[in-house]
Amino acid sequence: MEFLRELFRPPDPQKLKKLEDVRGLINALHYMDVGVRTETANVLAEMRPAEAVPELIVALKDPDERVRTAVAHALQEIVTLHKDTPQRDQVQQWLLEALQAQTNDYLRQTVSELLPIFDMPAGTRPTEVEGSQGD
Repeated sequence: MEFLRELFRPPDPQKLKKLEDVRGLINALHYMDVGVRTETANVLAEMRPAEAVPELIVALKDPDERVRTAVAHALQEIVTLHKDTPQRDQVQQWLLEALQAQTNDYLRQTVSELLPIFDMPAGTRPTEVEGSQGD
C-alpha cells in the first residue's frame, strides 16, 4: 500500500534536486499543482541544467503567471550560465527554434529578451526577465 501512496504522491522538487534528477524535475514542470510547477522552475533556476531548456520553453505557455515568471527566471539563469560553455550553441538553437515556431506572445517576448545574453561579455548579468504578461 505504501508503494501506491508513493507512486501517486506529488513530485517533491527539493528531493529531486538532492537526487540531481533533472528528468524528474522536467516532468514535474507539467504536474497539475501550480505550487509544484513553480517550485520546480525555481529549483531548475538553481541547478541550471541546459537539458531543461526545451521543456522550460514549453512551460512559458503555462496558464499561471507565477509559473511563467519562475520559468522565465530559470531560463535566464540557464542561458546566462551556458552562454560561454560547450552547451551554448545548443541552448541558443533551442531559443531560436522556439522564437520561429511559436505564436504565444509571452513566450516570444521572453525568448527575444534572452537571446541578447549570448552577445554580452563574460561576467555580465542581465536584469531579471519580467513576467507580467499573460497568454
